[in-house]
Amino acid sequence: FFPTFLRVSFRGMLLLIVQTWWNSWAFMIVIMLPLQVNAQATTCTAGEYLSSGVCTPCPIGYFKEATSHSDASCDPCEAGTWAPIAGMSSCFACPANSDSLAGASSCSYTPPDCLPCTDRSTVKIRVVVHGIASNTFWKKMLRVMTVAGQQMNVNFFVRMNNRESVADMIENVQDAVAEEADAIIVTLPSPLVSDAVKAAAQAVPLFSFNTGDQMAKSVGSIGHFGMNETGAGYGCGQPFQTKFSAAGLSFSVCLVVYTEMDNDAMTARMAGFEAACSERGATS
Repeated sequence: FFPTFLRVSFRGMLLLIVQTWWNSWAFMIVIMLPLQVNAQATTCTAGEYLSSGVCTPCPIGYFKEATSHSDASCDPCEAGTWAPIAGMSSCFACPANSDSLAGASSCSYTPPDCLPCTDRSTVKIRVVVHGIASNTFWKKMLRVMTVAGQQMNVNFFVRMNNRESVADMIENVQDAVAEEADAIIVTLPSPLVSDAVKAAAQAVPLFSFNTGDQMAKSVGSIGHFGMNETGAGYGCGQPFQTKFSAAGLSFSVCLVVYTEMDNDAMTARMAGFEAACSERGATS
């Protein structure tokens, strides 16, 4: 008895062929077994849906709250809520005196009985920031700025990306100028955006905020709304001293985590933070 085993895959089945010889007679036994296919399903995170095997940001007006899912669609925002950018994990509630239909990317503002003396509905203001849509801080800023635009009854739009990219921000600045905006408001994360912002400032009244206090004047910003970056870092470092001293503890190293790699202001903030830590003999 000398068995011979052959494995053959056929139409999703495994054929196990056992051929034996016994007393000069040949026997062939065919055993069909189902093949087990272990295909790892693609899972998407919140704010995404599965499209042709690829996780894709939910379109504006839609959201996806679930994590680790394989859903092929996103959910529309309910009436009274809105999603102004792609990739939202939840929808914003419409502000006071405004409302929306399901799947809305904006809310319709109903002015109160006392209207402004000046009709601003045709005033076009564009905001271009370096922050990404998934960042908690910039999500809040997006909501606040949009509500302010609605309350002022102006044509207001915030350009924000789904990734950190100086190139994308430069393109957004150029698009704002092409739209013939009446005013542009920008952040100044890096000297790499200087040329685009300078060109925009020559064509449109331009203001800056948040980051880039040392660049603002040189790029033609009419006014900058923000604080000194080094001072901001130093102000963050001081509470460490107070809290550790109050607890009778000491520290030797301060850890700084960069959350915006394309924002040069992070370096200035770190320098201020490091100065505050060094006053306690610590390094960062």
